[in-house]
Amino acid sequence: PAPPRAGWLVQAHGWDGSIRLVSGADGCQGRVEIFYRGHWGTVCDDDWGLSDAGVVCRQLGCGRAVAAWGEARYGQGAGYIFLDNLKCKGTEASLLRCSHIRWDVHNCDHSEDAGALCTGHCLRLAASPAPPALPSEDRVPRTGCPRRVSPSPLQGDPGTRMAPSLPASSQPHVRPIRKRQDPMTERNRGRILAALVAPGDPMGPP
Repeated sequence: PAPPRAGWLVQAHGWDGSIRLVSGADGCQGRVEIFYRGHWGTVCDDDWGLSDAGVVCRQLGCGRAVAAWGEARYGQGAGYIFLDNLKCKGTEASLLRCSHIRWDVHNCDHSEDAGALCTGHCLRLAASPAPPALPSEDRVPRTGCPRRVSPSPLQGDPGTRMAPSLPASSQPHVRPIRKRQDPMTERNRGRILAALVAPGDPMGPP
């Protein structure tokens, strides 16, 4: 296939250049796959390193990379091998902005599929409408948090695990503080003095 071009929409999956990590324990670790022209394909581990994996983790919102695996550590993919000889500086926002040889040109097989392990600090972005222009290498197709969890019956985005917030009245060990009346208010002070001063007392009224 030819390299990505503006005007190509990835139906049902996102945009060309979307990435995912598969066959790991969660969506922030696994075999690196990139979407292009209706297909997912893998990345060859030639020259694959921590700076390349770091770009993947950043694009997915999975924190930073702690390992860059080769030799199909997360199992072998199938079908296309889209990218080879990636040379990311580590500061790119997308794999599309990293240096690499032509798309679908490689000397690899799937026993050399690249993988990445991220710290897993996944930050979801607020949903936004699709951009009017389709992506090119100058437009970053941000995938966002890849992992989905079961929807909560309580609240929140079904794709985000959230701790439910409880009203103050139902939180354990929390009770409203009632303000006590100051016993020495002007009114009470007068009552106390009247009770202490007996008739005929020199401190009392004449």
